[in-house]
Amino acid sequence: MSPLRRAIAAAVVTLTALTGLVALGATPAGAGTVAVDAETAVRDIVFPVAGTHSYSDTFGACRSGCSRGHEGTDIMTPKLTPLVAARDATVTWLKDTATPDGSQGNYLMLRDSDGWEYWYIHINNDSPGTDDGANPKEWIFAPGIERGATVKAGELVAYAGDSGNAEWTDSHLHFEIHNPAGEVINPYRSLQVAPHVPAPLVIGTSPVTVARQAFVEALSRDFLGRGATDIELATMVADLAAGTNPATIVRRFAGSEEWVRTLVEGYYRSTLGRAGDAQGTAHWISVIRAGRTPASVAADFYGSAEYHQLAGGTDAAWITDLYDELLLRSPEPGGVQYWVDQLAAGKSRHDVSLAFYQSLESRLTRVDGLYDALLGRPADTRGRAHWADVLLDGQDLRLAEFLASSGEYFGRAGTRFG
Repeated sequence: MSPLRRAIAAAVVTLTALTGLVALGATPAGAGTVAVDAETAVRDIVFPVAGTHSYSDTFGACRSGCSRGHEGTDIMTPKLTPLVAARDATVTWLKDTATPDGSQGNYLMLRDSDGWEYWYIHINNDSPGTDDGANPKEWIFAPGIERGATVKAGELVAYAGDSGNAEWTDSHLHFEIHNPAGEVINPYRSLQVAPHVPAPLVIGTSPVTVARQAFVEALSRDFLGRGATDIELATMVADLAAGTNPATIVRRFAGSEEWVRTLVEGYYRSTLGRAGDAQGTAHWISVIRAGRTPASVAADFYGSAEYHQLAGGTDAAWITDLYDELLLRSPEPGGVQYWVDQLAAGKSRHDVSLAFYQSLESRLTRVDGLYDALLGRPADTRGRAHWADVLLDGQDLRLAEFLASSGEYFGRAGTRFG
């Protein structure tokens, strides 16, 4: 991520405000204006505490004799619990000169590429196992944390403590979120939906870390058609490092709400040549969520009046198109007429489409396609026959999950994205 730059005027204002904070040695409370959408805005973040914690919604609560409102969320956590970056960001400000009397505390500010800031207050100032206020540098910030440094979401940035005006309270992280205008929002909403990392993300170029990152990237591209987000990389790589089975990570993508939406949007594009309208997309998502198999839904698209018209508008033209699209070949002699007669006898276009889609020929074609897409090779003869039988239930996702959970897929991901 490229370094973030502030406008000179904004930097002067910020520097002035922070200079006052250093003198007061307090949380930057009262420094920010509360945003209009403070109680509804939600920021996509990684939970900033990687360890045991508890918290509640105290945004706006009285502080300093009610002379100001609380502008953050206090996340109670044992001293020296790892604090991690909420987003890919740049360190814009930090302070490591806390004093034992509580007049000054340690804090850290991160700014992401969208201009949002994340403030970490009351960072540790004690030697391990004490409350000595010795301010040991190695137990304040993670190595390499300095102004201008870039961090990845989930990366260790500091350690929880009770510095500043928290010296007479339990150890906790006071966490704030500020929008690009410098206005504060209630972090509680974002924290409630933030994914947790079991341990700080290990940043570096170790082969294991790179391989895990490549695996998550491959899953995102193969199942969702997009690159993995910073949050996904941070949380899922951390989970893999903590021993989570790769199949569990696969299932977070496969079958997710976004996967269902991607599937439906793919049906619209591949059959009707257009994006789905909002109402139609929502309908098909709900149908799949209610238990209809993707194969049955695909048959609805191929059997729709719109597709029938696009294929030529006659039953014969439509049947010929199904041969081309689903069997990847021209019709056999008499084949088109057979299916035209079936329609004349009362069989629905859905039934005909499903017969094509779930034919052995089509199922073998789909097995071949998944092997090629996920493993980059043809299916072996035995596996091809086995999975063609499995696909009779219309759940191609079962094969996709099996292949993506294999060691072969994991290794190939490293070649593709490592």
